[in-house]
Amino acid sequence: MARLTRKPGIPAFVLYGEPYGRIDAKLHIEPIQSRSRLHRWEIDPHTHHALHQVLWVASGPAEIELDGDRQQCDGPVAVAIPPGVVHGFRFRADTDGQVLTFNPAAMIEGDVPGSGEALRALFAAPRVLHFTAGSDQAGRIGMLMEDLAAEFASPDAGDSPVPLWLARAAIWRLARHGAQLEKAGREQDALFTRFTVLVEEHYREHWPVVRYAAGLGLSVERLNRLTRAETGKAALELVHDRLTREACRRLIYIAAPVATLAFELGFGDPGYFCRFFKRRTGQSPRAYRQAAPEWAVREACWLGAYVRRWCRRRRGTGHDGRPRAMAGLGNARSVQSCQLGTMAGMGLDGDGGGSPMRSPSAWRTAGMLGDRQAMCQVCGRRSRAFSKVFSRRARTSNRGPRLPP
Repeated sequence: MARLTRKPGIPAFVLYGEPYGRIDAKLHIEPIQSRSRLHRWEIDPHTHHALHQVLWVASGPAEIELDGDRQQCDGPVAVAIPPGVVHGFRFRADTDGQVLTFNPAAMIEGDVPGSGEALRALFAAPRVLHFTAGSDQAGRIGMLMEDLAAEFASPDAGDSPVPLWLARAAIWRLARHGAQLEKAGREQDALFTRFTVLVEEHYREHWPVVRYAAGLGLSVERLNRLTRAETGKAALELVHDRLTREACRRLIYIAAPVATLAFELGFGDPGYFCRFFKRRTGQSPRAYRQAAPEWAVREACWLGAYVRRWCRRRRGTGHDGRPRAMAGLGNARSVQSCQLGTMAGMGLDGDGGGSPMRSPSAWRTAGMLGDRQAMCQVCGRRSRAFSKVFSRRARTSNRGPRLPP
C-alpha cells in the first residue's frame, strides 16, 4: 500500500527564518542585504500573521512574488504586503533597500490624524508601487526609510518615539503615492477610450498621429506612452491595426474590386493599399479573399443580392444601378456596409469555421447590418415582416450558392 506523505504548509515567520518571538519596539527594519545574503539572495515564499510589511527597493533588480503572481521590478519600487499574503523575493548582490515589518496596532495608537486611513488604503490588497527614478516622491520615501533605519539602530531606540513617527510618515507617503497612481490610472483609461473613439471615427481619413494627439490635448510622445502602457503598441500601430481589420472584413464580405475597396478605405493608390495589406497580414488582398471560408462568401453574396432585389422592387434603382433607397443613408447604411461582418481572429465567428447566421439580429451583432430599421427602410418592409422573410431566406441559403434573381 502506498504511503501517504503530508505536504508541509506555508511557513509563517515573525521575521524570515525566525518562526518564534516578537518584534521589539513594535516595528523592525533592516537592509535587504542583511538577511537575503544569508539565503543566497532568495527569500522563499512565506507569510506573516498579524504583521504588515513594506519592502522598499531603492535601486537594483528584484523578482517579487505575491500570492503566486510574479513580476520583475527595478528600483525604486515599494511592495505593500498585508498579513497572511504569501510572498517571496529574489534579489541580486547590487539590490539596495530596506524591509519594514510592524504591528498595525502601533500605527493607530494615539490621536494621529490620517494614520488609520493611510494604513487601510495602502494595505487593502498586496500591491507594487512604482516610482520614477530621481523623482521627489522616491527621494522622500528613500530618505524616510534611511532615517528610520538609522533611528532604529541607535542605542536609545527602545525608548524613542522617533522610529514610530518616521514609520507613520513613510506609510502615509506610500498611501498617498498609491492614491495618485490609481487616479492617474483612471485618467489614463479615459484618455485611451477617447483615443479609441477618435480612431474609429477617422481611421479611413488617414489622420497623422499628431492630429490624434491634438484632438486629445496631448503631445505625440505622451500619446505613444499612453498606448504602449495600455497595449504595448504605438499609436500609429493601433490605427493601422484598425485599418487592417476593416480591410479584411471588406475583402470577405464585399464583392467589389480591390481597387474600389482601397479607395473606400482612404487609399489614393490601390498599389499602395496592396503593399500595406501584405506588410500587415503577409498575404496580398487577392490571396486573402481567396482563402476566405466558402460559407462567408456565399452568405455575403446572398445578402447583397437580397437587399438589391428588394430595392429594385420597392424603390427602384438609380442611373448607376445602385438602389435609390440607399442614397442619403451614408456609408454606414450603404449596401456594402450591410455586407460587412466581424472577424474574430481569422475565424470570422471565433472558431475558425462557424455557421451561417439566421436572423437580422445575428447579422447585426456580427456587424453585417447597420441596424434593422435601416434595412427595413431599404427593403420597404415593417420590422417584423422583414425579420420573417430574412430568417426564412437565410435558412435555405446554405444549401448552395442560391442567389435571388
